[in-house]
Amino acid sequence: MKRHQQIIMVMKNESETKKLEAIYEKKLADLEELKKSILQKTFDGELK
Repeated sequence: MKRHQQIIMVMKNESETKKLEAIYEKKLADLEELKKSILQKTFDGELK
């Protein structure tokens, strides 16, 4: 494999990794919001 092709592959992998990191961070934030919502509903007596 030529050096140029290796560099392109690394760049593509880096781009994909950044996309996955963004998805991961969004899901973590969504889970935190869900947790807060469930706790609030529990304290408000909406969940039993």
